[in-house]
Amino acid sequence: MIDAPTGTQDPAAPHTRTAGAPARPDDDPARRLDLRRLRGPLSVVALLALTVGAVGTALGTVVAGWLAEDPTVATLQLLAALVVGAALLDTVGQVVWAGVVDRAEGRLRGDLLTAALHQPLDTLTEQAVGEVLDRVDDDTHAVGTLVRRQLWGAGRTLVGVVPMWVVAGLTWWPAWALFPVLGLVAWFLVRPMLGEIARRKVVEEVAWTDHAAAFEEAVAARDDLRTSLGQEFAVSRLARRSARCTGGSPRSSRSSRACCGVPDWCSRRSSRASRWPVPRSPPTATSPSTGS
Repeated sequence: MIDAPTGTQDPAAPHTRTAGAPARPDDDPARRLDLRRLRGPLSVVALLALTVGAVGTALGTVVAGWLAEDPTVATLQLLAALVVGAALLDTVGQVVWAGVVDRAEGRLRGDLLTAALHQPLDTLTEQAVGEVLDRVDDDTHAVGTLVRRQLWGAGRTLVGVVPMWVVAGLTWWPAWALFPVLGLVAWFLVRPMLGEIARRKVVEEVAWTDHAAAFEEAVAARDDLRTSLGQEFAVSRLARRSARCTGGSPRSSRSSRACCGVPDWCSRRSSRASRWPVPRSPPTATSPSTGS
């Protein structure tokens, strides 16, 4: 669960709320990012499809063993029904889950935009446009992709590991102990890396936000130059620099190029290219006149 920032607050101050007082920002559901945004009947349908599909896949492994031991038409049909049915249920559940996440992502984007535009004017003025756009649009897209794909895959793994554990334990009794032991070993091996991954992810997001802010400022400056006042500024600046470069006092070619902002290597290449012979096209044959 992630709470939106609500400004500075004294941590020693008691969090008391009198009757009739307005709700604190922490109590506003629009300022919270948690699983309550995904509640609804469609979420239940998607999770049920995920559970039934995982159980069907586990039962399919059992039927595959029966088929290897004693192949019959009935066993083959049962295996096909379990495998195909589990795949269809998983696909349907994933489509429904994607729709739920898309709607929650849209609501989150609207809530973030509302919170950004309701900031104090002095705070909003100091924020770059690219930073606001990155926080509102790119972060919600990243969270939606994470919930839509990674969370669904993690849920599929967690739901499917229980029936697979039961099947493995009934098939080979040491699996009752090996499954939990291997799971704990994997958790303790991966856990130290999670903090570093989270830290580097934050560093990446900060760098990307700075890049988006700088890029958006450049785009805004380009758009300003397309307006009437921007055109006057650009034309007047170009005229002043041109007057400095082609003024009455004699200047050397190097100083003129430096004044106009032309690098030396570009001018040298241009002068060198001007000395190259220009190939002439061969004369075209003209048809003889038919007059006389």
